[in-house]
Amino acid sequence: MSLPLLLAAAAALLIGPCGMRAQSLAEVAKETKKAAQTQPAKRSFNNDDLLNVPEEGVDMTHKSGPRATVVVTSPVTAPAAPAPEVEPKSRGQDESYWRSRTSQFVKAKADAQARVDELQSQLNMLYPVMWATDDPARRAELMNQVDAKEKAIAAARQALAKANEDLDNLADEARRAGALPGWVRHD
Repeated sequence: MSLPLLLAAAAALLIGPCGMRAQSLAEVAKETKKAAQTQPAKRSFNNDDLLNVPEEGVDMTHKSGPRATVVVTSPVTAPAAPAPEVEPKSRGQDESYWRSRTSQFVKAKADAQARVDELQSQLNMLYPVMWATDDPARRAELMNQVDAKEKAIAAARQALAKANEDLDNLADEARRAGALPGWVRHD
């Protein structure tokens, strides 16, 4: 490229923006408002509009083109009536009742967990003793103790699962009875 051509291109780039007219923020706002007035208003729907749907029903499907097409289809069913509330036997219990029951179930869960932990600790102490014993009679006796501890641990874990289930069921029972969630919160 030649130097005069390069200088001419640079001058055009520098002078070009100076010749443009800058718009003020007010002018941009006026143009935007004018453009919005010339466009047709867009319809928005809310829940009240949906309640006034004709008996035939309406299917709002988007066909080709920029606008949605309304197609009349099958009848719209009315919303189902709310189910009557069942009056549970524990309705009317106060906060102290629910907090007391929650603390009982939490204590039962903690006791069950402590029992599982205690039995597991005892079993963990039996294993090294059993394997370190050279006497076959003593080893057989320790194996019987290990079996008994394993069965006790299984039973304790079942009790722990039952305690967890009871605590979960208490929360559901309280919810159905209308108790506030904080009354049975236990974490």
